[in-house]
Amino acid sequence: MIWGDFLKFIPFSDNEPGGEEPVATSTPGATPSPSATPQPAATAVPAIPGGTGATADLAVTAVQPDGSVSVTLPVTAAQGTARAALTDTTLQNGLAQAKSQADGTRLLQLRLKENAADGFSAYEITLPASLFTTVNSRVQLEVDTAIADFVLPDTLFRSAKLTGASTVMLKVSIAEPSGALKGQPGSSPLIAYELLVDGKATGADSLSSAIGIRLPYQTALPASEHPFIVVWQVSGSGTIKPVVNSAYDAEGRQAVFQSNHPAGQYAAVLDHPAFGDVSGQHWAKNEIEVLASRGIIQGVPEGGFMPGQSITRADFASMLVRLLNLSGTAGSTGAGFTDVEPEDYFYGDLLTAKQHGLINGRQDGSFNPQAPVSRQDMFVMTARALKAAGILQGDSAAAASASANFADQAGIASYAAADITALAGAGFIKGDAGGLLHPSDLSTRAEAAVLIYRILMRQ
Repeated sequence: MIWGDFLKFIPFSDNEPGGEEPVATSTPGATPSPSATPQPAATAVPAIPGGTGATADLAVTAVQPDGSVSVTLPVTAAQGTARAALTDTTLQNGLAQAKSQADGTRLLQLRLKENAADGFSAYEITLPASLFTTVNSRVQLEVDTAIADFVLPDTLFRSAKLTGASTVMLKVSIAEPSGALKGQPGSSPLIAYELLVDGKATGADSLSSAIGIRLPYQTALPASEHPFIVVWQVSGSGTIKPVVNSAYDAEGRQAVFQSNHPAGQYAAVLDHPAFGDVSGQHWAKNEIEVLASRGIIQGVPEGGFMPGQSITRADFASMLVRLLNLSGTAGSTGAGFTDVEPEDYFYGDLLTAKQHGLINGRQDGSFNPQAPVSRQDMFVMTARALKAAGILQGDSAAAASASANFADQAGIASYAAADITALAGAGFIKGDAGGLLHPSDLSTRAEAAVLIYRILMRQ
């Protein structure tokens, strides 16, 4: 999405504007390994206190070739809901048999003994709370159902949320779609999930790690459409918010993403936006449309995108906030800029950007949000955003002393030098064929979109 010679300045591949840009390939999600012949349980590890004690445990465990352990649980059915429980005994046996993965984590794959003919539309799976509180256990639990799969790390909950708790229940069901989702072609069922602790809902701040979620998406589509299979988060009122970092696993036919919420509703959909002023031959067409499908960029009221127009300071800051899914600090009431008002469409994004240190404004307290952004200012904002998200590392003082080696290095403003050096060192930017960066040139909306797209694809 970089207009003119911009790709020469920020190449992430050898392709230049006007040439064919590579189509993004989504990172495949993990798929369950085939069940192996059940192996005898190894010596049991010491008992884990608390949990779901049971007098009769009919679960079957089997060691997989990769050292993980699959646990198949029997289910009981009631009014279309399948219920299952992982007991302490089964958990201990599974941990005793599981081999550590490369990162030191032991992986348990939890499966339910059900038939396709059962047609369950809801699941209630009870787990020992001790699974998420045992120190140094390094356990990851995969829960597979017919309607969605979940990955629960042992660090899922904040420790205070499980004090004195015995059980954690994962509830999963097919919900009734509404609003825009109801008429969306190529969508999968709307899946609702909720985590309960001792039968009670947890607070919005109860999680310390993200839940991995995989939604089935079985519709056959050409590979060119795979980047447009995205996940929508649907609120109780039907409001839709695209999940920025969702990806499609073509081999497993699943939309893969992570959620930091203890409850929510999600659906995998095909959403391929189009803009009237971005033709089929436009060099940034794919990048612009992929970002639009994820809600990172938006068009103009007339239905176009205006790819050749200079991007404003406010719009680029908003793109960074959406890309990294940043949120503002609770209780803050102002953006701190004299020329930014609450009714401005970019007000919330600028407030968040300032709180995370992406933007500073001018000495007189203004931000000049509608002014076009220069290339060096775009690089500064990008570097600060990537550092805030932990994507870009490096000390600014060290970067400034090292200095990048551009032919027009003298034209780089002092406030931008360290951030440009950090980006160049990470391989995000480099000069054109003549070694020029053109730091003071204005960036177009298409150029900015390509830069954002490439960051998205490298996360």
